[in-house]
Amino acid sequence: MTVHFFYDYKEELVKKLRNRYSESLNLKERELFEKAQIDEAIRLIGRYFDDLEKQLGEIISASDGDIKLVRNRDSLLEFSITDNFLRIIRKENLIQIIIGYYDIEEDSIKSKTVAHVVPGEKRCQVKKLGEIHDGSTFDENTLNHYMRVTFKSVFLFDDEKGSL
Repeated sequence: MTVHFFYDYKEELVKKLRNRYSESLNLKERELFEKAQIDEAIRLIGRYFDDLEKQLGEIISASDGDIKLVRNRDSLLEFSITDNFLRIIRKENLIQIIIGYYDIEEDSIKSKTVAHVVPGEKRCQVKKLGEIHDGSTFDENTLNHYMRVTFKSVFLFDDEKGSL
């Protein structure tokens, strides 16, 4: 190969290095893409509970601590009504959804992880634990489902005020 005086080796060097590290570059791009999906799911959760907090503003203060929305570092957030709660925890590469409820028969509070929100092809997917179900797209409907599952028992015996 003849080298010309004004030969730009920089382009060739970049091309060769890109080829050498293409697998690492693809892995890094995938990691960033997955992190962005989890971040977007976190923003969706934040908007959902911000809106709920606005709608429940006076009710939360009037409930004397029965209704709580707690945000902290350990768990992304926890929303509770009496002994029932929905806890959402962000892990490094997934979001964990935990529900807790009062078990009348055993007179205790039980909790279980019901799903993980994981990166998907285009958007985050919900992987339900203990099921073969491959997962559905994580969205506001998913949050509504877990809110209903968590809090429907709070209103089972609420005859005078109606039920959900």
